[in-house]
Amino acid sequence: MLDKEKVHTWRKYLAKAARRMTERDHARERLEEQVAQLRKIDAPGVRKQLEQVQARLVEALEREKRLRKHHDDEQKFHDELKGRAHELESKIQKFLSTREQRLERIAQLEKKIAERLTDRNEHLGMLSKDLERLETQAGELKGKRAQQMLHRIRQAKQRASARAA
Repeated sequence: MLDKEKVHTWRKYLAKAARRMTERDHARERLEEQVAQLRKIDAPGVRKQLEQVQARLVEALEREKRLRKHHDDEQKFHDELKGRAHELESKIQKFLSTREQRLERIAQLEKKIAERLTDRNEHLGMLSKDLERLETQAGELKGKRAQQMLHRIRQAKQRASARAA
């Protein structure tokens, strides 16, 4: 898929280059016409014609210089864009590779948490059964000490159920 902005930029630079090449070719054509006229002219008009040829030569050389400079600038810009593209590609690749590592680490941590929760729940279940057994045994005992023990067991049972929730 082509990026519209990049295509637009590319077309703009292509049009500028084409225009400059046309100007260069036009200047060369005018120079050739001038030289052809020089061959046809008599001696008194030759000096004037030579001055015109000289001016057109300077103009053609100046246009050629500008075209070369423009080409160098565009090449530099193109190289910078390629460098940025490679840099972005490497950043994307790094992000994708670290993303996979992060996803693997998250899966490992979730598995570890789930294992610990099941272990904890099993442990709390065993403690709850033990507390119920102690409560039953304490209920069978008589006396003030047995009532205090029964009260402590019920408190421990409430704390265990609060932690489980």
